[in-house]
Amino acid sequence: MASFGTGPFHSRPGLSSRSNNAQSDEIQLRVDPIHGDIDDTISDLHHKVLGLRNVAQAIESETKFQNDFLSQLVGSAKLMTFQILASSEPRGNDSTQSSGWS
Repeated sequence: MASFGTGPFHSRPGLSSRSNNAQSDEIQLRVDPIHGDIDDTISDLHHKVLGLRNVAQAIESETKFQNDFLSQLVGSAKLMTFQILASSEPRGNDSTQSSGWS
Protein backbone atom coordinates (compact mmCIF):
# COMPACT_ATOMS: atom_id res chain seq x y z
CA MET A 1 0.00 0.00 0.00
CA ALA A 2 1.34 3.41 -0.95
CA SER A 3 1.96 5.99 1.70
CA PHE A 4 0.42 9.42 1.05
CA GLY A 5 0.90 12.78 2.70
CA THR A 6 3.49 14.01 5.13
CA GLY A 7 3.64 14.35 8.87
CA PRO A 8 1.82 12.22 11.40
CA PHE A 9 -1.23 11.63 9.14
CA HIS A 10 -1.19 9.59 5.98
CA SER A 11 -3.85 10.54 3.49
CA ARG A 12 -4.73 10.61 -0.14
CA PRO A 13 -3.41 13.32 -2.46
CA GLY A 14 -5.11 16.65 -1.80
CA LEU A 15 -5.35 16.13 1.97
CA SER A 16 -2.63 17.13 4.40
CA SER A 17 -2.37 17.86 8.09
CA ARG A 18 -1.57 21.32 9.36
CA SER A 19 1.93 21.35 10.69
CA ASN A 20 1.47 24.47 12.85
CA ASN A 21 -1.40 23.00 14.90
CA ALA A 22 -0.74 19.27 15.19
CA GLN A 23 -3.29 18.77 18.00
CA SER A 24 -6.23 20.04 15.94
CA ASP A 25 -8.63 17.64 14.20
CA GLU A 26 -8.84 19.97 11.22
CA ILE A 27 -7.51 19.06 7.80
CA GLN A 28 -6.73 21.23 4.83
CA LEU A 29 -8.10 20.33 1.42
CA ARG A 30 -6.43 21.39 -1.81
CA VAL A 31 -8.42 21.08 -5.02
CA ASP A 32 -6.47 20.02 -8.04
CA PRO A 33 -7.03 22.62 -10.82
CA ILE A 34 -7.20 19.79 -13.38
CA HIS A 35 -10.56 18.85 -11.91
CA GLY A 36 -11.89 22.41 -11.99
CA ASP A 37 -14.38 21.44 -14.69
CA ILE A 38 -16.36 19.61 -12.00
CA ASP A 39 -17.92 22.95 -11.04
CA ASP A 40 -19.05 23.44 -14.64
CA THR A 41 -20.48 19.92 -14.72
CA ILE A 42 -22.35 20.48 -11.47
CA SER A 43 -23.72 23.79 -12.77
CA ASP A 44 -24.86 22.12 -16.00
CA LEU A 45 -26.55 19.33 -14.04
CA HIS A 46 -28.24 21.91 -11.81
CA HIS A 47 -29.71 23.67 -14.86
CA LYS A 48 -30.85 20.36 -16.32
CA VAL A 49 -32.56 19.43 -13.05
CA LEU A 50 -34.35 22.80 -13.03
CA GLY A 51 -35.47 22.19 -16.61
CA LEU A 52 -36.77 18.72 -15.72
CA ARG A 53 -38.61 20.14 -12.71
CA ASN A 54 -40.32 22.69 -14.97
CA VAL A 55 -41.32 19.94 -17.40
CA ALA A 56 -42.69 17.83 -14.51
CA GLN A 57 -44.73 20.80 -13.27
CA ALA A 58 -46.13 21.38 -16.78
CA ILE A 59 -47.07 17.69 -17.04
CA GLU A 60 -48.76 17.83 -13.63
CA SER A 61 -50.72 20.93 -14.64
CA GLU A 62 -51.82 19.37 -17.94
CA THR A 63 -52.82 16.15 -16.16
CA LYS A 64 -55.01 18.06 -13.71
CA PHE A 65 -56.64 19.97 -16.57
CA GLN A 66 -57.36 16.78 -18.52
CA ASN A 67 -58.76 15.02 -15.43
CA ASP A 68 -61.09 17.95 -14.75
CA PHE A 69 -62.16 17.99 -18.40
CA LEU A 70 -62.87 14.25 -18.41
CA SER A 71 -64.83 14.54 -15.16
CA GLN A 72 -67.00 17.22 -16.73
CA LEU A 73 -67.55 15.05 -19.82
CA VAL A 74 -68.53 12.05 -17.71
CA GLY A 75 -70.91 14.21 -15.68
CA SER A 76 -72.48 15.59 -18.86
CA ALA A 77 -72.79 12.10 -20.37
CA LYS A 78 -74.52 10.81 -17.22
CA LEU A 79 -76.93 13.75 -17.27
CA MET A 80 -77.72 13.25 -20.96
CA THR A 81 -78.27 9.51 -20.40
CA PHE A 82 -80.62 10.25 -17.52
CA GLN A 83 -82.56 12.76 -19.65
CA ILE A 84 -82.86 10.30 -22.56
CA LEU A 85 -84.04 7.52 -20.27
CA ALA A 86 -86.51 9.81 -18.54
CA SER A 87 -87.99 11.03 -21.83
CA SER A 88 -88.36 7.51 -23.24
CA GLU A 89 -90.24 6.09 -20.23
CA PRO A 90 -93.94 5.54 -20.89
CA ARG A 91 -96.14 8.02 -19.13
CA GLY A 92 -99.18 7.05 -17.13
CA ASN A 93 -102.82 7.91 -18.00
CA ASP A 94 -102.47 11.61 -18.43
CA SER A 95 -105.77 13.24 -19.34
CA THR A 96 -103.98 16.04 -21.18
CA GLN A 97 -102.30 13.57 -23.44
CA SER A 98 -104.05 12.55 -26.63
CA SER A 99 -104.53 8.81 -27.05
CA GLY A 100 -104.72 9.02 -30.78
CA TRP A 101 -108.25 7.59 -30.81
CA SER A 102 -111.05 9.87 -31.83
